[in-house]
Amino acid sequence: MITLEVGGSDDIMFGGWIRDSDANDEDDILFEGYETRNVGDLDEWVNLVLPIHGDYADLIVRIDLLPMP
Repeated sequence: MITLEVGGSDDIMFGGWIRDSDANDEDDILFEGYETRNVGDLDEWVNLVLPIHGDYADLIVRIDLLPMP
């Protein structure tokens, strides 16, 4: 879990990179994907579950917007 304080016009970029680590040949990239969302486009109390599809694997990202004191 990562908690970030962001403003209403900020963008959030998230993603991932997964590769295997072969001893005898080149490593293969199993997943590489990124997504950017503007915080102002999200509902105030959103619980967003966003799949990012890769060639061999998918990344599921969950964003919960919480009020900050």
